[in-house]
Amino acid sequence: MASDKPPESLPHRVDADTRNTTDINACYLRSARAGNLEKALDYLKNGVDINICNQNGLNALHLASKEGHVEVVAELIKHGANVDAATKQKGNTALHIASLAGQNDVVKELVTHSANVNAQSQNGFTPLYMAAQENHMDVDGFTPLAVALQQGHEQVVSLLLENDTKGKVRLPALHIAARKDDTKAAALPSSKRPQR
Repeated sequence: MASDKPPESLPHRVDADTRNTTDINACYLRSARAGNLEKALDYLKNGVDINICNQNGLNALHLASKEGHVEVVAELIKHGANVDAATKQKGNTALHIASLAGQNDVVKELVTHSANVNAQSQNGFTPLYMAAQENHMDVDGFTPLAVALQQGHEQVVSLLLENDTKGKVRLPALHIAARKDDTKAAALPSSKRPQR
C-alpha cells in the first residue's frame, strides 16, 4: 500500500531551495551595489527578479544609485527596473537616495528616465529637499534656496537671498523658479540683491 505522505526529505529540499534563492538574490544585490554590471546582468539573465529587495527594502536600483554606479543604474532601468520603486521603511525612491548621497550623475540619469522629481518619502520629503538637507549644492542646484523656491516659501527665499553675499545661488534659483513658472519667486532674486 502506497503512503500518501510526502517523502521526508521534501521539507529539507524546500528549505535548501529557499536558501539558494535567497543567496542568489543577495549576490545580485551585492553586485549592483558594487557596480559589477556584468555580474548583475548575468543574474538577471538567469531569472532573478530585477526589483527584488533586501531586508531593508532596498532593491538593486536603490543600491547602485546610492553608490553612484551610473552604468548599472542605466542598464537596470533599460531592463525594466521600476525607477520610482520606494523603499519599504522610509518610502525613498532611487532619486531620493541618489540626491541624499550627492550622486549628481545618477540623479541626471534617473531624471532622464522619468524619475518622479516630486515623489515624497513617508515623511513627506522630496529628492530636492533631501539634497538640500545634506547641503549637496551640485545636485542640479539643490540648495536650501532651491527647496524654499520649490515649496513657495517667499519669506525664506527673501531671507536666504539677503544673506547671499557672494551671489552664488541666484542663477540656479532663478532656473528653478522659471521651471515652475513662478513669476513671484523669479522676481525675488533680482529684487533682493544684497547691499555691497
